[in-house]
Amino acid sequence: MKDADKGHSIVKLAGLTPDAETQSGRVDFTRSDMEMIRVYEDLMDILMAKRIILLTDFPQAAQEKIVKRKKLRSSLAPITGMFAVDEEGVGLI
Repeated sequence: MKDADKGHSIVKLAGLTPDAETQSGRVDFTRSDMEMIRVYEDLMDILMAKRIILLTDFPQAAQEKIVKRKKLRSSLAPITGMFAVDEEGVGLI
């Protein structure tokens, strides 16, 4: 049964529906989140390498996610290495 059949009406209020600019902003924000995830991973690697934090300092659930992410990244390393850029900024492929 449709909402209209139940005696309900749907009203769209101005300013509450996502427009193209809002959608674009969400895409930019999501892209930024993905980029920041890499920064956080690198930061964790640095802190662990310097033994400032240990993997065991994290809760078990977080440890599992960190290890899973490291495995995923290492499995993709040969693929991503093909698209690396040398010191002069020239792509290797």
